[in-house]
Amino acid sequence: MRTLYKLTVAVVFLQVSIPLALKIASGQTIRNERLDDDNKAAPAKGQAEDVVRPIAQKRAIEAAEATIKDLESQQPRDYKKLADACFKARRFADASRYAELAIQIAPDDEKLYLVRVRALSAQSDINDAERSFRDFEQRFPDSRWLNVARIDLATANRKANRPLAAATWLGAHMDHQMKAIITVPGNTPELRSNAESLVDLYRKAGHLEVAFGKVEGYRAWLSASVQPDELKRFAVVLAQLTSLKIQLLVELGKQDQAENILAVELADANTKLTLSPADESAICRMAVLLRVKSDIMRATKPKMAADSYAQYFDFLEEKLALRPESKELSVLWLEGQMSHLRSVIELQQISEAQRIVDRANQFLARISQSNSAAKSNLQGLQIKYAFDNVREHIANGVPRAELIGQKADLRNAIEWLNGDKFEDDYFNGKIVLLDFWAVWCGPCVAAFPQLNAWQEKYAKDGLIVVGVTQYYDYYWDATAKEMVKAEGLSSNKELAALREFASYNKLNYSLAVDPERRLFERFRVGPVPQVVLIDRTGKVRLVTLGTSETTTRAIEETIKEMIAGTKSDNRPVQK
Repeated sequence: MRTLYKLTVAVVFLQVSIPLALKIASGQTIRNERLDDDNKAAPAKGQAEDVVRPIAQKRAIEAAEATIKDLESQQPRDYKKLADACFKARRFADASRYAELAIQIAPDDEKLYLVRVRALSAQSDINDAERSFRDFEQRFPDSRWLNVARIDLATANRKANRPLAAATWLGAHMDHQMKAIITVPGNTPELRSNAESLVDLYRKAGHLEVAFGKVEGYRAWLSASVQPDELKRFAVVLAQLTSLKIQLLVELGKQDQAENILAVELADANTKLTLSPADESAICRMAVLLRVKSDIMRATKPKMAADSYAQYFDFLEEKLALRPESKELSVLWLEGQMSHLRSVIELQQISEAQRIVDRANQFLARISQSNSAAKSNLQGLQIKYAFDNVREHIANGVPRAELIGQKADLRNAIEWLNGDKFEDDYFNGKIVLLDFWAVWCGPCVAAFPQLNAWQEKYAKDGLIVVGVTQYYDYYWDATAKEMVKAEGLSSNKELAALREFASYNKLNYSLAVDPERRLFERFRVGPVPQVVLIDRTGKVRLVTLGTSETTTRAIEETIKEMIAGTKSDNRPVQK
């Protein structure tokens, strides 16, 4: 009998926990406007945040369930209230059904159309959700609720691993947001967060040029639209849009242009800061630019990145010590910490991650003890929530970091497909890339083209890519062209489904099925995707989590190093 093991959803820490902690801490979560004022919950404060939040959610659901029970006992039924209550109770299918019934009774109530779109989006019924949105937009083209619906559709498409569609919806949301930002400047933190999400979605879709065009368009429009006496209010968002522009230029291979723009921006920021050393907008602008300088160093000159990040944090901490009450500076400090930690933990540089956390804790202790306003401000930002997530995943990463330098044992794969079955000694003298993945994991599937490219590009140099998975009770739906959950599926049927799945995705490398999870456990696999690179001597050289630009670059650079023999024993390639 097969034993099924539940894995953490793809890259929970790298692509969810740290960004979510960062956004919660900085107040930059996308602000979904609620249907009623009584559905707005004040954020929990202080150290009980990670405990209070799920309790509050549970109570809200329980209250909604009680409301549903009461409403369903009444005749005639109030479908509008039922739709709202079902949405709050996360009974999305019921919410969309009741909203449809309510629309038939009150076709001029725009909030009902919003509930229907949101409920359909939440249950991943994307086609119906998009049709419902078009109906909503046609009937109420000026409704302020349309932009809430766009965010829900962006989220639904992102969850369905449709990054280009998600980017299209988020871009439409931001286009509307830009028109309102001049009159509602409080939206700038949300705009900054959404701009980063938009770039990430276009990046995953392979449309960097489109991302660059959108970012440059927003930056240029904002620069031209803001009155000179209002520029200070928008200094940070303009700086962050400029930093995204610079990062995209680097990714597009235009590093010289990126560095020239950065040099000009840094010089201008330094001049303004010299003239007005107490100007918070000038301080924040300089901080944003120092961070993008560090991020570029991490991408292009990783050995110099540590010094660049140290300069960034020294600058921010000096300014925070002088202005401990500044929430904007606290947010930028936390953003930098989380970004830096994410990159080093993706690469399983656990000792470096611990050093960063220790240094941050020392600073937090100093500033909290010296200023009560700073202590209150930092608690309000829920920094403990962010760093508790980091500590947990540092601890989880220790066993993986210990793999480096160990001899890799590749035995125990039970089934092989999409290629030849490799004997245990076949890998001797080869460079082996093990990609641990799951059929339900969006980032895993999104990585297939890159893995195909590496196999094709470096096979002549002795690289062997092997995708390692296990059975999860999924069958291949030939009509929908996707894997679908089906409890109790036999091993033979799932193996056949995996063959169809590999063929559909045009995988050019072999897959190993590990139903007893022996390889998963041997290589300390928790979240997926996880990549393990093994050199020609059979030793583990690199372990990464996730599919970010940082991990992709590190994997290819390590492959190149091993091919060149810069860190291997220069054994000849065996073919």
